[in-house]
Amino acid sequence: MVTEVVAGRNEDRLRQGVLGGTLTFLVMRADGTQQQQQLVLPPRSGFLGWSPDGKEIAYVDRGGLGVAGTDGGDARRLVAHGRDGPGPIVSAAWSPDGTQIVFERVGGEYGELSVIWITDADGDGDGTHRLTAADGTAREPAWSPDGRKLAYACRSKASDELELCVMNADGSDQHAITRSGPLEETESPTWSPDGEQIAFVVSGFADEHQVFVINADGSQRRALTSNADNRWPDWQR
Repeated sequence: MVTEVVAGRNEDRLRQGVLGGTLTFLVMRADGTQQQQQLVLPPRSGFLGWSPDGKEIAYVDRGGLGVAGTDGGDARRLVAHGRDGPGPIVSAAWSPDGTQIVFERVGGEYGELSVIWITDADGDGDGTHRLTAADGTAREPAWSPDGRKLAYACRSKASDELELCVMNADGSDQHAITRSGPLEETESPTWSPDGEQIAFVVSGFADEHQVFVINADGSQRRALTSNADNRWPDWQR
């Protein structure tokens, strides 16, 4: 059994997911006391992220993308696997205002394709649609703080490598803001709190990973790390 402790947003408590046959969320104080079971997700579920107000979580299971209240309320299905497009859902991110969820689907014979989709968080399914090309590679979408743009890793037409790309939240104006060197791949984009910069990870020839930062307009790319293996950047105010 694997235990993962995850801090709830706008809370002075921690929520703990116990990953086994089911995903169970416990609420506890930061010192580990007053543990209370609050939510049990369907079997073989995966936690994908907190809603901005901390009242719901997104998860994926064998049925597709779902949302459940952290108070133990009923879960609801947003997008089913195979609905509107093939491929399982592997990642998701809430919009800053909590009204939409962007998610990634993988496809192809060997999982080599990845496509970014978006859906409304209210669960009616009417707003579900594809943002990136069905035959392309677009991964790990991340919302800008104002909810107007998405950063993501993509394989552009001008490069065989995974670049850092940006698009409007409606899918328009898709473009790469980096030009990686040979055998470099971009992953894990995350916006600065003011939306002016994006941190991301570049993996190189020796499978090393280093953290970079770049202005949101594509200028002034610079490395923040240069030794060991560094991943999963996160901004703090």
